[in-house]
Amino acid sequence: MKKSKGKTIWNNGNKRVILCVYGATGLAAQEHVAKVSIGKKVLSKTNKTPKTSEPTWLHYVFIESVPEELTFTIGNEEYTETEFHDIPEDQPTEKTYELSATKKKSQGNSGVLTVRYFITCRQDSRIPNALLPPLLEKGFYFHKPYESHFKSGDLIVFSGGSVVDIWIQLRTLSPYSRIGMVIELPNPHTENHELYLLECSRNYEEMIDAFRDDLQPGISLYRLTERIHNFYGNAIWWVPLKEEIDMKSENLLVKWVASLHRHADPLCAFDSVPKLRPEDEEFLAEFDGKTKAPANEFWGSLMIATLLEQSGMVKIGDDMKMGRKATLSRGALKKQLDVSRAIAEKNNLFPNEVVQLSCYSSPKLLFCLEQHKPDYAKKSASCYEHEMIKTGADHLRVSPNFALPFDFTPQVSAFLLSSSSLRK
Repeated sequence: MKKSKGKTIWNNGNKRVILCVYGATGLAAQEHVAKVSIGKKVLSKTNKTPKTSEPTWLHYVFIESVPEELTFTIGNEEYTETEFHDIPEDQPTEKTYELSATKKKSQGNSGVLTVRYFITCRQDSRIPNALLPPLLEKGFYFHKPYESHFKSGDLIVFSGGSVVDIWIQLRTLSPYSRIGMVIELPNPHTENHELYLLECSRNYEEMIDAFRDDLQPGISLYRLTERIHNFYGNAIWWVPLKEEIDMKSENLLVKWVASLHRHADPLCAFDSVPKLRPEDEEFLAEFDGKTKAPANEFWGSLMIATLLEQSGMVKIGDDMKMGRKATLSRGALKKQLDVSRAIAEKNNLFPNEVVQLSCYSSPKLLFCLEQHKPDYAKKSASCYEHEMIKTGADHLRVSPNFALPFDFTPQVSAFLLSSSSLRK
């Protein structure tokens, strides 16, 4: 596949595969390279590991269509996979294979190989592709019974369908690929308190920031209900705090949110960036091209973890060995975010790890596509008697019908940091 065609191939509507050659056990203690082949053609091979009997590669391979068979080879051992029909679509699935000796050797079975699959035909966004027929999908929304319980500090987690989303899901073997935090703030026009979602993303759905009134990617605040109904992906969950935060923590949270929201570009809020391995950067560049920083989705978990710690809502240091508290100045903000970033990078901080923090209850399903209802809805016992809504290329986004003739960001930042934004 040529790099210039990666994005086009990804959005062509065909069923395709991303797999991750995760690792192996029970091998001879030596250097190892794994190869992925279709017939006699080698599609990809991993980097060579140091001498070990249990290599880990985390090597990603994109295949434009579901093959009839795939052969995995490690040294003189191999396994051929032909059963792709039992792999569910749009979910990360892990399979293990007992490797067999090739014909050239007489040895019996030895190592065990672990491979993760993600099969999908979805596009990066809901924006219609002129070359494809209109896409209509049945989606189920379950958020109505929960709306009165949403509160500041809760999480909203998403299962997305972009290449970055799938990369994260395969890396963590979790359906969660994006994350945002619920925050109660005064409406900039009415000053009535409403619920918003703080998120860091590439904004493929073209959502309008509720305070900047723009479509920028990066650190944004969206109206919560609007965000739930304008997500083009597989599922959404609400992760509630076990206990409601106190007034002092909520006010501090608002100040931190305002400080982060001032910088739409996470590069302006963070002194340095999360680093991916060179092979991961090369793989993702096939689809998004070379960029000065990783996709915005990689910042989300770090941003949420920083907010949790700095508002005093949870001692993340106990769970993740994050840095100590800092004062709320711009210099301290950037320094603390950088410290947290470095620690998060070392510990591979992803959405599923934030969801598992001890301050949060189990996730509650808010939305899923029809094909995922048997898998996801059964995990949410109270989510069954709700209306079915169609989504797709003909879905209309609910957007504010006003436009501001000036740069809204300074006024919004001042407004959010003012006493009128804080709880009395």
